[in-house]
Amino acid sequence: MVTSIKTTTKPATYYILLIIAFIGFYGSLLIIFARDTTLARGGVLPLSNALTYMALLLPVGCAFYVDPMFRSWLTSPWGICYILAMIYYAILGILQEFDALFFASDLYLVIALLTGMALFRLAMRLPNPEFHFSVPALVSTFILHYAYLYAVPVSEVFESARLLTQNNIGYVYSAVLLPLTGLGLGTLARKNLVWFGVFLLSIVIHVYNGVLVGSTRSIALSLATVLLFSTVGALYKIHQGVITKAKSVYGKSIILAVICSLGILLAILSGNLFATSSTIAARQNDDTGALRIIEKDSAFAELSDFQYYFGGGLGHTFQSTQGYESSALHISIYTFWLKFGGIVFWPIAIFLYIVMPLTFFIAWLKPDYFDSKLRSAILVVLPGLFGWVFLLSISGGYSEHSFLGAGFSLGVFLHVKQQGLYPLLPTSRIKTFENSAQ
Repeated sequence: MVTSIKTTTKPATYYILLIIAFIGFYGSLLIIFARDTTLARGGVLPLSNALTYMALLLPVGCAFYVDPMFRSWLTSPWGICYILAMIYYAILGILQEFDALFFASDLYLVIALLTGMALFRLAMRLPNPEFHFSVPALVSTFILHYAYLYAVPVSEVFESARLLTQNNIGYVYSAVLLPLTGLGLGTLARKNLVWFGVFLLSIVIHVYNGVLVGSTRSIALSLATVLLFSTVGALYKIHQGVITKAKSVYGKSIILAVICSLGILLAILSGNLFATSSTIAARQNDDTGALRIIEKDSAFAELSDFQYYFGGGLGHTFQSTQGYESSALHISIYTFWLKFGGIVFWPIAIFLYIVMPLTFFIAWLKPDYFDSKLRSAILVVLPGLFGWVFLLSISGGYSEHSFLGAGFSLGVFLHVKQQGLYPLLPTSRIKTFENSAQ
């Protein structure tokens, strides 16, 4: 008796969609990689603007075509409102006095939020999604280190001499790594020791370049914020694709390693460790905070009554107190006010500084308050975003790269809220080191 073995053949459309997803994901990252490594060396990339638009829009178009979930996000009332607002503020900027170069950079920024969401969805469509999920963090870590290889010494007003990367590439990649590090610690680092080692190495490279070599306090403090809040989710066991209320044995090991990393970072910042290798401790006396407040006040003094309430639109610039034209304040949270006006700034500020922290602490201290998937999304995604919000509050964070990371985080949040942590973390179908260690 011959037993036939039934095999299933996937339709041709499956492979077509797979190819489109692959092109959208890696095509975008390849263009960004080529552009930013060139800028890190101080070079100029031909057709830079066209390539940037291609890098940002390619994954959005591909994800819209291949992924129903991304289509549903983009065509939801929130998605439509965001696109309409983006068009409105683009028109508003064009109708007012604006700089074409800064207009392009602002347009990159608002598109990048959608690009980050699209990149996440494309990663989920590819085989072995956990690997593709990690690629943006790995590429960002490499470019960060690469940028500091070409860093040059500078001495700014009221600042100690230090090394800065060309075209600010090191700093913007430090910013994008904040949410990506938080996501990595909350997901793949829980899977096994190999993935935990990968993200721990990324943190070490981040600290070495941004804190030791670059002597940048905002990098140290924002990364410390991510590490601190990432310990909360690691307290609990993951089962059936959600963070439970049961304490995790493996998570305690992650917490110990993260706390050690946090202690080393703060010791470097205070000058108690590697004091001879970095000027970061000496920079504690630099009076840059006062200069940034003066810069903010000066920029607001240039606003008309209309701009104060409704914004200057994309491409709006101001004359920096340091003698150059700029489109973003050092205290970047106020840049939202300059671009979009007080009517948009205050809801954003309330959400970032009140709603997000309150939601996080409720999810932590009252685990039954939220649905288990929503609670998992909160504990996994928000630690990285807290680092970005901290950066916005002291220096930087308003860039295309930061919004790319924020969009990636938003994609993770919406996915986990709907489907749990699968396929990144265990369900009943996946056995991990954490499950075997309980």
